[in-house]
Amino acid sequence: MFIRNQKIRNTVNLVAILSAIVILTLVTLDVWQNVSSRRAVTENEKLVVPKEKVVSYEFVKDENKKEVVAYKYISSVPVPAGSYRGLVEDVSKRTASSQVFLKEVQSIDEQTQAETYVGKFYGANTFAKDNEAWYFVETATTTPQAFAAQTRLTILDRVKELFGEQAFAATDTTYAGAGDGYTTYGGGDSDTWDSVHDALTGTSAWPTETTAYTGGGYSIFSGNPFLYRAFFPVDTSALPDAPTISSASLHLYVVADALPNDSYGFLVPILSTQASVTTLATADYDQCGAINNPTEGGDRVYGTSVNQDSYVTLPLNATGISWISDSGYTKLGVREGNDALDVAPAIVGTAAFATSEAADTTTDPYLEVTYTEIAPKKIKIDNGRIKIDNGRIKIN
Repeated sequence: MFIRNQKIRNTVNLVAILSAIVILTLVTLDVWQNVSSRRAVTENEKLVVPKEKVVSYEFVKDENKKEVVAYKYISSVPVPAGSYRGLVEDVSKRTASSQVFLKEVQSIDEQTQAETYVGKFYGANTFAKDNEAWYFVETATTTPQAFAAQTRLTILDRVKELFGEQAFAATDTTYAGAGDGYTTYGGGDSDTWDSVHDALTGTSAWPTETTAYTGGGYSIFSGNPFLYRAFFPVDTSALPDAPTISSASLHLYVVADALPNDSYGFLVPILSTQASVTTLATADYDQCGAINNPTEGGDRVYGTSVNQDSYVTLPLNATGISWISDSGYTKLGVREGNDALDVAPAIVGTAAFATSEAADTTTDPYLEVTYTEIAPKKIKIDNGRIKIDNGRIKIN
């Protein structure tokens, strides 16, 4: 019996030693692979987070027409339950691109009630849930070579995946970002205001810049005409089916304001028909409403109400509210008065807004929607007895 127990102990010890050797070998190989992959990566090319925090990426062109990887990642900035206009957020209704704040509850009958909410809807995955906590999602760029080197799965990563641990969240090139940005037509020596304004295709598109421009004029350097048109698709799929919408407004953070102080120096929301909600192309230049006299989806907001380094509010009218989708994206654009009315500007008139790619999420564009939905009552009084969620008391 003693000899058999000794053999068992020896076997267990041998297994433990071999397991330790295997683990040490895997860790050593993992460290070696990570060091080797980073050896040729410069400080500016390093990912700002570990690769498992990267949620999506896309290959795009930078301002120098060079290919780069724009990637979205889960930041370390938590997003607790918030407040907005004095209202408390219902975190249970939060999604990756929306927040909802309960405004009012009105009884309809013994079974149902009308719940009115104010929702903030963004154009990109602004939030991400990680280990049951919410965090802001940010955007960064690096070179394709550096991205490939730093996201390559190591042997230890493969082992982790066998046990259900995610080693790299972004498993494909589906970009979770928004197609907000702007298109441009930079006129040449032979161009006129009309040829630039009426063009079907732009000369460039900027879907991953941190700033979106609208407006135009004549270059102070060449004297040639130019024009910008801004696009802001917003994910409103978190809205309930067929909600009753009482008001809505587009909120944009103003980075720069050079609107003229005249009757054409205004901003107006327009219905966009851009081909994709995740990017922009030069073919979208003429998709920011009709070329001439586009339908105006909201009040004209003049330059006197536009202040740099703060949000400008573009209220939607009944037409603009009818554009809001409860099953997908609401595609909005913003045009300046000279462009909307096709009047050659006397001076340059432009405005610039922060996009979803801007580093500070507190400047993201968003659509505010006040809506009402019919819901079952949470508290029922039945013959003097109070029933709360089938006998359960739930306090947020």
